[in-house]
This record gives sequence, structure tokens and C-alpha cells, in this order.
Amino acid sequence: MRKRGFELSFNFILSVLTIAFIVAVAMYAIIHFLSLQNCAQLGLFQQELQREVDKAWNSEIARSTFSGTIPTGIESVCIGNVSYGGGLEEYPSLRKYLRENYLLFFYPTENACDQAAYPLAHIDTATRSSFRCYDVEGGKVSFTITKSGAASLVSITP
Repeated sequence: MRKRGFELSFNFILSVLTIAFIVAVAMYAIIHFLSLQNCAQLGLFQQELQREVDKAWNSEIARSTFSGTIPTGIESVCIGNVSYGGGLEEYPSLRKYLRENYLLFFYPTENACDQAAYPLAHIDTATRSSFRCYDVEGGKVSFTITKSGAASLVSITP
């Protein structure tokens, strides 16, 4: 009889541990999939912005307001040549992304998955004032996309 009681308690403990393990793995999977959603949201933001920039670039004259959704944890979106951003608080984190065509940056970089910088085409980056960071408010960021008739590239301004 004693042995049977020991077996029941051992089976009970084993069952509880198995259930706890399954719950822990499920929680890890849920958290991982939620983080993937945030990463995908950053990629979609870049694609939507590039689509709007391309639309303006293909026009003779354009002016539109772009508003995009940004996941939680991103404080600002920076656009332009990062080498011109030396005076901004975001610069120390972003300077490691000094690559050609990387003109879109998410700050803080730790909250931007493994890809805090994205390429953007057809953006005017010739002047120091072309690098700007835009604050994310309520999960949204907005700025104006413009192109004048004489310009060959698109400008992004607050």
C-alpha cells in the first residue's frame, strides 16, 4: 500500500510539472509571435512610406501627409542621411547604420527588432536639415511628403 501511495504522488508531481512546462512553452510562443507582429508592423510602415514616396516622386508636383502606425516601444522615427544627425539624442544609437540607402530609422534601436534601419529611395538627403526625427505619439507618426516641379527628389518635412 505504501508503494502505491508513493506512485500516485510521483505521478501527480510529474503531471503538474508537465502542465507547468506546457504552459511556459505556450507563453513563450505567444510572446514570440507578438514580437513578430511588431517586427512585421515596422516592415509594413517602411513599405507604405516607400509607396507614398514613389507616388510623389513619379508626380511633377506633390504634397501629401503621411501617417503611419508604429508598434509600442518606438519613440521616434528618423528619416534622412544619419551622418547629418550628429546633434540629435538619437545619433549615438543610429550611427552604426551609416550605409548607403538606409534612410529610415527607428529609435530606440533595441525596440526595433533586429532591423532598426531600412532603405528608402528617392529621398532628398543633400542638406543637413534633411535628417529629422519625428516623435511617435499614440502609436502614430505623421509628416509631409513634398516634391516641387524643379526637384528631382522628394522632401519629407514636419
